Amino acid sequence: MALLTSSLGFAAKALAQAEVIPAVPKSYFNDYAHVVNQATSQKLNRQLAQFDRDTTIQVLVAIYPRMQSDALAKDYTMRVANKWGVGQKGRNNGVVLFLFTESHRLQIQTGSGLEAVLPDALCKQIIDERIIPHLRQGDFDGGLQAGVVAILAAIQIGTSRP
Repeated sequence: MALLTSSLGFAAKALAQAEVIPAVPKSYFNDYAHVVNQATSQKLNRQLAQFDRDTTIQVLVAIYPRMQSDALAKDYTMRVANKWGVGQKGRNNGVVLFLFTESHRLQIQTGSGLEAVLPDALCKQIIDERIIPHLRQGDFDGGLQAGVVAILAAIQIGTSRP
């Protein structure tokens, strides 16, 4: 009986820790938490689409109310970005800015093809210095615009070097 109870406890724990990988977004800018003004969403979506056309580098923004995992944000968002296949196949040159509003989690996931251009330290700096100050004021529009501008600028600078 103890073995059955132990097995049931393990199964319940595994179910509690199950995670959900969201479907691939249909747009470049995706606000599933509904925290950004519609005009800002449309403007950023156009800007990111144009950047993809100009550079073949995909940058996505995905805003959700909460993470659907008990994992660390870095690990979960890496699995999500990999599953989505952001960037060109074989070049892995995509970036996803994740924001989980209720969980207060922000993560920039960079494909391996852009790690030299957007290393973890720079991503942390963009989050800490460009995005979070706006979010602390409740300015999601300003924070996400500042984050997108900083990510695009870093990519442009980093990819234009010889």
